[in-house]
Amino acid sequence: DDTSLFSGKCFYPSMGVSVVPTEWMPGNRGAFFSYLKLGYAYSENGNSSELRLPLGRRDRMDDERLKNNIWDNERTKTHEVGLNMSFFNNKVDVDAKIYKSSTLGLSLGMPHTVVSAGSTIYLVADDNSIENKGIELSLGTNMYLGPVKWNGRFVYSLNKNEIKKLNGLTY
Repeated sequence: DDTSLFSGKCFYPSMGVSVVPTEWMPGNRGAFFSYLKLGYAYSENGNSSELRLPLGRRDRMDDERLKNNIWDNERTKTHEVGLNMSFFNNKVDVDAKIYKSSTLGLSLGMPHTVVSAGSTIYLVADDNSIENKGIELSLGTNMYLGPVKWNGRFVYSLNKNEIKKLNGLTY
């Protein structure tokens, strides 16, 4: 990223790849197995450390890295694997996804009053990390009941967030 919001240039790569084996096997598509797609995706994104300063007060920060703008940017890395299938001439479809995201460089700022000086400074740690992982499952139907097309979908998802590192302590 090379916008004016960031203190420096950032590179956040992403890529995705998928394969549809049923396109290679037209003779197998039919009454039972209509469609199959397998996919994998990887992406990165982030936030500039400049945008995460508490109250935007660089002069009130008790950390030389912040005053000199040499703090690492927050970065999230995500992996996702997916499967899409359809059966009975596309009347029933199943989707499944598994994902994992890891965010590194999270900053947490806490205001702290210095008693002798009577002013507030911010103590900041940027070595925090969090992990998010989960699954998403979906079962759908596409049917005609006379002249009316009826679609139904059941969705199940499970998501787990876990703090991996907080203020220098590993969990």
